[in-house]
Amino acid sequence: MFIEKKSFTKCITYEDKNIRTVISTIENGGLRIALVLNKRDQLVGTVCDGDIRRGLLKGLNLDSPISSIIQKDCITAGINSPKKEISKMMKDNAISQIP
Repeated sequence: MFIEKKSFTKCITYEDKNIRTVISTIENGGLRIALVLNKRDQLVGTVCDGDIRRGLLKGLNLDSPISSIIQKDCITAGINSPKKEISKMMKDNAISQIP
C-alpha cells in the first residue's frame, strides 16, 4: 500500500523528543511508524513500536530521549523510485514501511 506524502505529516516527530511523545506520534499517525527529523527537517531515522518495546526492556522509560531508540540505518526510497522497486525492497527486507 502506498501512502500520499501529505498522510505522513502526522507521523513526524523530532529527534529531541522523548519516548512518550513518539508513542503519541505513532498512535496519531496511524501508520505504525514515526519519522524522526532533525531541526533542518531532514530524516534522521524511524521509530516503530518494536523499537519502543526493546528500549523499555533495556530499562528506558517514557521520559527517555528517543535518540536512544532511533533506527538511523532505516531503508529509504527516493522520491522518484518506482512503486515496483519499493515493493520489492519491502518484501526483500520484510518491512511494512519505507520513507
